[in-house]
Amino acid sequence: RAADPAAGPDAAGPDAAGSGAADPAAGPDAAGSGETTHLSAMDDEGGAVGITQSIELVYGSKAAASGLGFLYNNYMSAYETADASHRHYLRPNAAPRTFAAPCIVFRGGRPWIVAGSPGSSRIVTAVALFVGRVVDGGSDMGEAVGMPRLHCSPGGTASIEDDGGGPRGASAAAAGLLGGMGYKIDMRSRRSFYMGAVHAAMRRQSGAGFQGVAEVRRDGAARGID
Repeated sequence: RAADPAAGPDAAGPDAAGSGAADPAAGPDAAGSGETTHLSAMDDEGGAVGITQSIELVYGSKAAASGLGFLYNNYMSAYETADASHRHYLRPNAAPRTFAAPCIVFRGGRPWIVAGSPGSSRIVTAVALFVGRVVDGGSDMGEAVGMPRLHCSPGGTASIEDDGGGPRGASAAAAGLLGGMGYKIDMRSRRSFYMGAVHAAMRRQSGAGFQGVAEVRRDGAARGID
């Protein structure tokens, strides 16, 4: 069944939510050159999977093995090449830089929420805001996905989604506060593609079954199996 992100979608059986959208960032604050996807899935036997997969730039290395149906990544670009002491310096067995942050939240010793997002450096922010709004704020998943997001980069830029509240809204207040602290303010449109794309599944606490949500900022879908 398709899920409606705005209504806190509900599925009666094992559920999955995922995105095939392109990631707009190759680096922490670049735009227009990335390719990352996320899938969240749960089942009634206690299984829970969150997968964030990236081929780095759009179309990755732009190479594919004949007959295998997938593109090779170009994650060599995510290594450090100038500073040999850097932990991500290009050497045998080194790991590239990554912001991937698939998340499984447990409740009562069982998986409760699976969530994740594409979005380069905005991944951690998007996932943290979503989980906090559900767990601490009591929002349903549709509400949590649709709420405005804020991201502060290590370079001192604060990206803030417009909440539609005008000069007296929360977004304007956040911009004033962070600007006063020295951040460069980067105002983004409401539900901006740039601010990540959370896809999540949740085990219901009030009955049997699961809920799933797909991001409203990009493409994707939530599905359940009865």
